[in-house]
Amino acid sequence: MDIFFDKETCKSALIKFLGFPISGSDEIFSEFSVLEGAKYVKGKKPNQRYLFIPGKKKNRVLLVAHTDTVWDGQYIKKSVSSDLKIVDDKIISASETVGIGADDRAGCAALWLLRESGHSLLLIDGEENSHIGASFIYHDKKMMKIINEHCFVLSFDLWGRDEYMFHAVSNPKAFEDFVSSFGYKKSPLSGGSDIFYICRKAAGVNVSIGYKNEHKPSEQISINSFYECVNRASRMLRETYRRFKTPVPVRVYKFIKHKIALLIKPTMKSLKARRKK
Repeated sequence: MDIFFDKETCKSALIKFLGFPISGSDEIFSEFSVLEGAKYVKGKKPNQRYLFIPGKKKNRVLLVAHTDTVWDGQYIKKSVSSDLKIVDDKIISASETVGIGADDRAGCAALWLLRESGHSLLLIDGEENSHIGASFIYHDKKMMKIINEHCFVLSFDLWGRDEYMFHAVSNPKAFEDFVSSFGYKKSPLSGGSDIFYICRKAAGVNVSIGYKNEHKPSEQISINSFYECVNRASRMLRETYRRFKTPVPVRVYKFIKHKIALLIKPTMKSLKARRKK
């Protein structure tokens, strides 16, 4: 695998972003706000905010991470802190009740490392609580237009070291083949993501960033896995040459799936009831 960032550089960035207060995102927004072209937008409600930095490449990709953790003070209504502990290759929490917030502070660290890649950056708050920030962006027509003019959307918000997940985004097979060609494997699990809201025309995918046991005190991240994840993504970004579009707007696709599920659910319940008899 091509190496674009050495392990010590990756470790330093990871520790830096895991070290920010776990119960809020102000410090992360402040860190990125000094970069050239940074646009910080905040709504009236808590966690209703995002920061966008336009890329300079002609064929640019939108890189996404969310700034909040499940331990955000707006969610649990109290301030908590997490002390990091490094054991061999892993970063874990020294607390028995609070994790390290690698979901998605590791994603934020990846964006920081890639800040000079020429691709656009988007930091979104409120992902862990019904995607507050992404929903806020969804109603901003001007921002949605900018987002969906990118070649595709790459979100660094997934467990493991080489997995990918589309999160209900209806992508063309060519995009799946493109993602797989860089060593990513389709995740057998499912979950929610901000890309569900922001990918109206642009194809979008979530990729691994090295953590596991997210949302739990036992949450941990492997420094080596993070290093490999960032360099794998870097290789993809160096070789990007075309634009991938989603054939069906994400919200429409999700709506149709929901309606089909509602129609099938009563039938499945009836069949299960018959089997019990």
